[in-house]
Amino acid sequence: MTPYPQIFFGIFVLAIAALVGWLFWQLPTWSRPGIFFAVSVVPGFRDSAEAARILRDYRIQVLIHVVVGFGLIVVGALVQRRRR
Repeated sequence: MTPYPQIFFGIFVLAIAALVGWLFWQLPTWSRPGIFFAVSVVPGFRDSAEAARILRDYRIQVLIHVVVGFGLIVVGALVQRRRR
């Protein structure tokens, strides 16, 4: 048994958070060409500047949430380590 199991658990949770972040990052590209964020669009819309802006804004939000999640996980692991 390791003296600090919360470190390994924290690493595991960080890996899960990274996987979920990657899934949300890729999610908009997994639908058919006539669908963009669950909205029916003309097939060429995905190549437009407006679609690129929407996708960029979405991915920035995903990145922010993943970074906040990472921070909460690290702080939680450090607080738990300090209590022991």
